[in-house]
Amino acid sequence: MSGVDRILTGICTVLLVVLVLLGWRYEATLTEFAEFKAQVSVEGKKAMAAQDALRVTHEKTLDEVRGSYEKQIDTVRIVARAQMDKQMRTIRAAADTRLADRLRDAGSDRGRVRADASSQQVDDDAERKRLVDTTLGNCAEDALKLAAWQNWCLGNQCPINE
Repeated sequence: MSGVDRILTGICTVLLVVLVLLGWRYEATLTEFAEFKAQVSVEGKKAMAAQDALRVTHEKTLDEVRGSYEKQIDTVRIVARAQMDKQMRTIRAAADTRLADRLRDAGSDRGRVRADASSQQVDDDAERKRLVDTTLGNCAEDALKLAAWQNWCLGNQCPINE
């Protein structure tokens, strides 16, 4: 065998070894890639399941909060109106008492209203009552919306910074 044949045989042997190694590495890479794809698929399915569970929780909480809000709004308005009426009666009684004390202490006609002044009185109680009812209704609605929002956040485990 000549020197050239030996060199060619050596080169062929090296090339054959390199091809075998490359084939083995290619096979290992394919196996690793298949394992990676399987892991990604499993993790993706877990993430989708978690997302679906979260969506169901959000919808359930929203329905509960909305139902609770709709059930409570009328009661909250009635209670707020009753409390406001009670407070207004207390304020009016105190004001009437102070006025009576002032008139009694004055002992003269200086603080008394003339009899013909009653024809000039304007009855604005209806407008005042409408304004109070509207304001109380809006306040009650806002308070319930805030409570509903807080319940929704707590039900959906939102992070809350104190």
